[in-house]
Amino acid sequence: MKKQKPKFPLRLVITVIFIFIILFAVRYAAERLMNVDYFRIKEIIFSENNLSDLSYLKGHNIFLVDLNRESQFLLQKFPGYKKIRIIRVFPDRLYVDFVKRLPAAYVRLYRLFYVDSDGVLFDAPALSLVPELALISGLDTKIFGPKSGIRYDIKELKVALEIIREIRSNKVFRDYQLKKIDLANLSNVTVNLSFVLPQPDNAGDNAAAVNDFLEVKIGPDNIRDKINILSSLLSQVNNERFNIKYIDLRFKEPVIKLKDADNNQRR
Repeated sequence: MKKQKPKFPLRLVITVIFIFIILFAVRYAAERLMNVDYFRIKEIIFSENNLSDLSYLKGHNIFLVDLNRESQFLLQKFPGYKKIRIIRVFPDRLYVDFVKRLPAAYVRLYRLFYVDSDGVLFDAPALSLVPELALISGLDTKIFGPKSGIRYDIKELKVALEIIREIRSNKVFRDYQLKKIDLANLSNVTVNLSFVLPQPDNAGDNAAAVNDFLEVKIGPDNIRDKINILSSLLSQVNNERFNIKYIDLRFKEPVIKLKDADNNQRR
């Protein structure tokens, strides 16, 4: 019996040649496209004025610029921004979008820093304090050599940020201002709330508001539950809150100490 000669794979060869021609054409077209002046960067637009000079990118092909590398470079230079996006605007422009970090509180270290909700420290203007922001203290022995733009993943700071978040999300605290969180002792975290005292009946319309302060002692665990307990207590004693010296939530049952109790002990 005669052996059959293998057939020459003409169809396969034609297919391979066709694919090769297409790839060559695409590569050639891409190289030509990269060298066209039409796609060379001529303008760079910033969402924030006078922040940085990226003029060295002008004249480069818009397809060849490493946008991620340039964004990381800017983030290191400007740690007060949470995100910096560089967007291609064809055919020849770049748009640089600066997204600011939003301060959640101040942190007192060797100087004041802002801290955002992610635990990132960044520079706080020396002469423009924001009264609505709480002051976090007691972290001097926890954060050494603080640097702007660095995230500090420590228990104490997480506790403070959780307290801030829970208080802000609870409508009972709309009449209160969170002033300070002292973290010097994590088992005895102290929170200071400010509120406006009721005006006497004979006070005029232009009488200045007088603030009082309420101290709350809270441990590092079950923050949400404890803030809910605190809001429930404050709702019940709303009209008498100015008589409270402090509320202690570290135990199974909350402890309320009245200012009058101190006066009675002295008599």
